[in-house]
Amino acid sequence: MGEVQGNIAKDIISFPNGMKTEQVFLNVIYSKELTGIKADGVCGMAFNSLSDMYPTFIENLYQTGQIDKKQFTFYLTLNDRNDPRSELVIGGFDEAYTDEDFTFAPVIPRNGIYEFWLINIDKILISQTPL
Repeated sequence: MGEVQGNIAKDIISFPNGMKTEQVFLNVIYSKELTGIKADGVCGMAFNSLSDMYPTFIENLYQTGQIDKKQFTFYLTLNDRNDPRSELVIGGFDEAYTDEDFTFAPVIPRNGIYEFWLINIDKILISQTPL
């Protein structure tokens, strides 16, 4: 998380598969905690409560019928020399990257507002040992 200030801008985001949307984003001119990031702006993947109620990228794609679910997933490689890539999947997940069923957890609001990706966790086990 970090504090940024800037100017509201609008541009067309498009992908090779034909998916595109006109997207509002923040053209950053000041960043307090995000120093060292090489970027010109912020296009958040959280909820619009963090973007002064402007629709987020995922919300735009969903509202225009380009994705069926307001979901995104990241596939991150572990420096696999045979397959050196990571991938962002928009609108769901790719079953090719799973070897078992997902357990979905509902996102919970903080003070009645959905801001961040918060979930309730009862316990965490590593090799059947609780943390």
